[in-house]
Amino acid sequence: MPQTTVTSAFNRYKAQEAAGGRRVVLDEFVFANIPGLDAGNLPPDSEGMPDEEYIVYRQNIDRGGMVNADTVVYTVTLPSTAGNFTFNWMALINSESGTPAVITYLSPQQKIKNEDGVQGNVLTYSEYMRYTGASTLTGITTPVSTWQIDFTARLHGMDEATRSVALDLYGSALFFDDGFKLTATATPG
Repeated sequence: MPQTTVTSAFNRYKAQEAAGGRRVVLDEFVFANIPGLDAGNLPPDSEGMPDEEYIVYRQNIDRGGMVNADTVVYTVTLPSTAGNFTFNWMALINSESGTPAVITYLSPQQKIKNEDGVQGNVLTYSEYMRYTGASTLTGITTPVSTWQIDFTARLHGMDEATRSVALDLYGSALFFDDGFKLTATATPG
């Protein structure tokens, strides 16, 4: 099970930004593959960025949203064009300062890109952050409900609509010519 920690560096960064009247900006996800990392351990809040040699991918956040006044969420979708790499460490950071806000240990994850006719994968990760005044401090006011939705019901509905239309058009059993006709054949030999 993934283990996640809000870093002490983020708490310092957040206090500095608030004192200076600036917004808290978390704008990039960093993915790394750290040898020997135990995904069952909780990252220490003092943990910083890994050595550059372990970083396998970086991507700007795709969306930020507000759950409530004290909770915001950041989401990244790794497209099918990204890869190939393995990662077991993920952080949400302020890219300007390199400050990690949230660090997550994961069991090794494979990111595979579409290549040479082989279908890759698309991975989506979200990090929720809860602290007093999060929406105000970050300037994130768009509710997550406007873009974080579960498509499962919609996809099942589309399947059912297709099945229903096919039944209306073709009846309960229709085969074109010898479609799906079973014949016994033997191979000589």
